[in-house]
Amino acid sequence: MLRSARAGDGDVDCRIAVVTLDRPSQRNALTSAFFRECRDLFESFNGSDVRAVVIRSSGSDFCAGIDLELLVDMARRSDALSSGPGTSVAQVALGISKELESMQAAFDAIERCDAVVVAAVQGACLGSGLELVLAADITVCEAETATFGLIEPRLGLCADLGGIQRLGRKCSASSELAELMYTARIFDAETAARLGIVSRVSNHDAFAQAIEIARQVARHDALGVLGTKQNLRLVRDGHSMQHALLLQRLWSSSALQSPAILERGQQMLQAKRETTPNRASKL
Repeated sequence: MLRSARAGDGDVDCRIAVVTLDRPSQRNALTSAFFRECRDLFESFNGSDVRAVVIRSSGSDFCAGIDLELLVDMARRSDALSSGPGTSVAQVALGISKELESMQAAFDAIERCDAVVVAAVQGACLGSGLELVLAADITVCEAETATFGLIEPRLGLCADLGGIQRLGRKCSASSELAELMYTARIFDAETAARLGIVSRVSNHDAFAQAIEIARQVARHDALGVLGTKQNLRLVRDGHSMQHALLLQRLWSSSALQSPAILERGQQMLQAKRETTPNRASKL
């Protein structure tokens, strides 16, 4: 279901991984195999030379959500276990919880990936498809085709792979957001941009814009990007300002010992002196 390849052979593109959801005949609905592959793949990017990851999909829809066959299978197995002799409700619930935890780990791996993750969305992005996108750092979508929604309440469920938490954290608990979640309504690209779910709405190819963003990221030093991502995560996760600043000082005091930073600083200083010879230069 997942394909992964580098964006190209150049100095920048070779640092970009392109991950493709490749099940277009089923609107890229997510299977149990997907969750295992996704977790392993994104964990493999940590500590590698990959600085940015672009998630895209084959076909006209990004992802219609979880595969209904997987959902029905989980419900059927749960029903069979609960009706078995000597089986308690707690035992059945624990088994389901473990399975859900494994599925949640896939999107946690996206969110915690060392590389910056950019999602390119076209067509439907629903249910667990939207939960996947919410785990990315940046999302670009197509203006005319992209639609979004956490539609699990239509099945008598709620989004259980982190979508509620990440959507509430990313967009704040606004009345509009609450309405969309309670009604399980599908909404368009304009609404997604207004809520902050997407950063760009493209009139053309969202994937091309996502690649351009990834290239801008991949041109930078890996430690600088990772440090920015980790410190942004502190803010996102609700750490106090003083705690976040303390960890920022620890990060920067380590990073400043890198010879590469001194070399780049000297190069920038020299370039500035050459372009403004009559002015005092400073970093």
